[in-house]
Order: sequence, then structure tokens, then C-alpha cells
Amino acid sequence: MTDTEINIAIAESLGCKDCHAVGGLPCGVYPNEREHRALKKYTASLDACAEFESKLTDEQHMLYREWVYSITNPEEEYPIVTNESREYLSACPLIRCEAYLRTIGAWKESK
Repeated sequence: MTDTEINIAIAESLGCKDCHAVGGLPCGVYPNEREHRALKKYTASLDACAEFESKLTDEQHMLYREWVYSITNPEEEYPIVTNESREYLSACPLIRCEAYLRTIGAWKESK
């Protein structure tokens, strides 16, 4: 997925409507608003990532951590005995975005 596709998918998962790219810039209508505006750049901001991370259930949060680990360590199996992993704590926004979309079943593989 491109950064634009990722940002749109995350915004939609958080309730934004009529999301699309205008000249490469993702735009949409945020909940409780009427006008289109630029969407947050989740792929480039830890602050923006905090918004979707705070919406995860406990069960989703566990799966999210596993995804962060598997994306950053593709050759290793997730250490089940570990409650936290360093990768989770230091993951960049793009990794967090992919993990989030995989967690909620909205990740689309590139063609």
C-alpha cells in the first residue's frame, strides 16, 4: 500500500467519510464535521498513530504488538512469553500503520 492509501484506510477506520486523494493529498470529512480537509499523515507522525493505538481493544492490542514484531523481524517467531517487545516501543509510524491495518483486517498487499 502507498502512504496515501494507508492514511486513507486509517482515517476511514476511525470514522472519516468520503476519503480520497486530491493531487496526491489524502482528504476526507472527519466525524462531526461537514467540510473536506487534509487527513492526518499517520505514516509520518507518532502523535497521529497514538489516535488509532488508543482505539484498540486489549485483544487487538496483543495482535498489534505481534504484527509490529513480525514486520520488524520477518525471520523470527513472536516470543509468546514476552508481554512487551522493544520493537513495539521503538517502531516508526509506517510500521505502526501497517501493523494497525493488519490487526483490523484492512491491509491490502501491493499488486
